[in-house]
Amino acid sequence: MRKFFTNILIIISLFLFIDYICFNIERNNLYKNCLLKNLKFDKNIKYLFFFNYPLKNFYEDSIKKINSYASFIVVNSFTKKNLDITKKPVLIFGCSYAHGLNIDKNKSLSQLFANYSNRITLNFSNNGWGAGNMLFLTENDNFYHIIKTFINKYYKNSTIEPEYAIYVYMFDHINRLTPIRDIFYENYPNICYKSQNNKLILKKYNKFHKLMFKFFIYRKLLSLYYTRNSIMDYNLLYKIIAQSYFNLKNNYKDIKFIIFIYKQPDLSQEEISMFKNLQKIGINVISSEQLTNENLNDNKYTISDGYHPNEKAWELLSKPLVQKIENL
Repeated sequence: MRKFFTNILIIISLFLFIDYICFNIERNNLYKNCLLKNLKFDKNIKYLFFFNYPLKNFYEDSIKKINSYASFIVVNSFTKKNLDITKKPVLIFGCSYAHGLNIDKNKSLSQLFANYSNRITLNFSNNGWGAGNMLFLTENDNFYHIIKTFINKYYKNSTIEPEYAIYVYMFDHINRLTPIRDIFYENYPNICYKSQNNKLILKKYNKFHKLMFKFFIYRKLLSLYYTRNSIMDYNLLYKIIAQSYFNLKNNYKDIKFIIFIYKQPDLSQEEISMFKNLQKIGINVISSEQLTNENLNDNKYTISDGYHPNEKAWELLSKPLVQKIENL
């Protein structure tokens, strides 16, 4: 009997060891091939800003200091050659849809928006991010320092403030409220908040959780614990988006906040209710179906994965989006 349990223990230990090794190999490959490649070759990236580090130009050795998505801000700046400095800047938040995963950055949402609006567009989105990352940025003084730096660079009037903030929403953002989302891309879980005493508190993870998140079986058990797409999640998502809006309004009193819904599947009733409530507090909501009758699920509008927008999709949507926003 003792030998039997010893063998079981050895098998479990071996399984966990292989699980741990496979996870780290996968994460490191994604980290090198996706994140670092994007940073190294994306010519539009002007600055990397590390929390607790001064603003600095992008250099090769900067990569060595990156240890997670949560510890830095990537700023993509987009302008036309003949920038109209009478028009105020635009801020963009979101995930890989807004960032422009695997597409020509000159034909991405940010560049096309800059072209059609003749404004500087500052894109603070990144692959795998969600509403929690937007809130995290808008609560950090260094985020506003970066915006000020770009304003001083492009405008003679240093009192200029951003006129629009656009949060590009897609159906999967509800899942990014849980700490199991996109763990492969990070050294520790995604930026998550919890509602406590009517306040949003940043969740913190101790060393045990950071270690355990590296195991597939632990992540699987945790995914069973979290109830996804529940009304509780949408209430939390509402609070996170609303607080991000209030943070921006506190710093830029005249800024207009727009949620742009990149609609692929139909919205759930919880999503529809959430967007209606967000509109009641002053947030503008624009859906892609208001801009085009085309089916964005069609392969001609997606990259090879079948759902991320490609250059044709943003070419289709960007101009009417600019027109819609500037008529608000």
